[in-house]
Amino acid sequence: MIQRIQTIFLTLAAICGGLLLYLPIFKAQSVGLAVSYVYVRDQFVLEIIDVVAIIFCLVNIFFYKNRVQQMKNCFIIIAVNILLLVLIGVTIYMNKKVIPDGSFQLSCFLPIVAAICAFMAFRSIRKDEELVKSMNRMR
Repeated sequence: MIQRIQTIFLTLAAICGGLLLYLPIFKAQSVGLAVSYVYVRDQFVLEIIDVVAIIFCLVNIFFYKNRVQQMKNCFIIIAVNILLLVLIGVTIYMNKKVIPDGSFQLSCFLPIVAAICAFMAFRSIRKDEELVKSMNRMR
């Protein structure tokens, strides 16, 4: 049953991860008016963690027969996105020390959106599991 609401949430989480690879997370402006951007794809560790989160989201969609495993994977997705957010914060902090005239970009908050989508998917999966258990009790 791929046409469930949690599929939409997991797909949105994967799309947020994909956008994070291509959108800048930090805009650094040096004294000579040269503007440079920091991307997740330029930082090897961030890129690997983001790709792992995307793969977990997409693979988790096809575990629809094993809802308990889907719920566990949702927690892993949430944890990976929180780790990614922390590492993005550290990367931006390090760049702020080197180039103080810089600004955050909105895309640095995409892991939060992805974690929220994974949590919403978790809630939907849990509701499905409770519905199945209640139907088993009725028999």
